[in-house]
Amino acid sequence: NSLVDGARLWSGQPCLRDLLKIDFGAIGNGVNAESFKQLDKVIHEKNRMAIMSLLAATREMSFTDIRESLNMTDGNLITHIRTLQKSGYISVSKSFNKKRPLTTCRLTVEGNDAFSGYVDLLEGIVKQARKTN
Repeated sequence: NSLVDGARLWSGQPCLRDLLKIDFGAIGNGVNAESFKQLDKVIHEKNRMAIMSLLAATREMSFTDIRESLNMTDGNLITHIRTLQKSGYISVSKSFNKKRPLTTCRLTVEGNDAFSGYVDLLEGIVKQARKTN
């Protein structure tokens, strides 16, 4: 059923296909496809976007709090945190709290800038898409 829905999505009905028309300024309709290419692929993955959103809203957050907030497995969360850390978007610190290990994540300055830029670009895409409807 989802395959059928996906085929219908691109079948010529006015929908996503219409949003992806390249706007060269002649008519002023459609979303510039180049905008999609500019989206940060590290942040754009839904779980990493969720992690970045949480950290942008708070100063720092423990691994456990992130895991519970997003309902992710330890392994999945670790993988996404490593990807964000390698990109320089988050920093991870390890300490102890009441003799228990505590892993804390926080957005770096670079991560904050990248996330702000990502959100700004996404907002621009949404605004342009709304103009076409």
